[in-house]
Amino acid sequence: YQNFVNKLWNAARFVLMNVTIPNLQVAKATRRLIGDKLNLADEWILSRLATTIGKARKAIDSYRFNEYAHHLYQFTWHEFCDWYIEMSKLSLNSGVESERRATEEVLATVLENILRLLHPVMPFVTEEIWQVLRERLGQSQQQTIMLQAYPRPTAEWIKLELEERIGYLMEVVRAIRNLRSEMNCPPSKGV
Repeated sequence: YQNFVNKLWNAARFVLMNVTIPNLQVAKATRRLIGDKLNLADEWILSRLATTIGKARKAIDSYRFNEYAHHLYQFTWHEFCDWYIEMSKLSLNSGVESERRATEEVLATVLENILRLLHPVMPFVTEEIWQVLRERLGQSQQQTIMLQAYPRPTAEWIKLELEERIGYLMEVVRAIRNLRSEMNCPPSKGV
């Protein structure tokens, strides 16, 4: 899990480098994101976050700690780090201020929830990232992640149809990448 910690650390650095909203309060952003018009990638990651929170809580309640860790690992590494961060770069670099701001709020909200979800199994790493995130967002009054509420799924975020559509898109991209690899076609070469 050394690579997982490194992946989480790099994702946090990406968020910290790209969130420019001063004094962003994630709790208020969470309420605001429910009513905002978001792009598909933002809606998808919020839906996946809510679904993952539900699965994690269910696994913890039934003492299935391996499932708990598995759900958080899959969401953090494969969905947030591998897919959403890449998708978010489109909005962050689009030049449309409202779209950039919404994506920044989603990035900060998802990272904060990931840290609170992972804290029971990774207390030292999550505490360090939490402290840096709080300082960067101008919220040094919240002293420790241990005192934060454990995340609850936001039902308004869950959009199973959207999750299926994005899942299909991800499978298409994977198939293309596999085909390119099998045919020894370098990524720089046009198809």
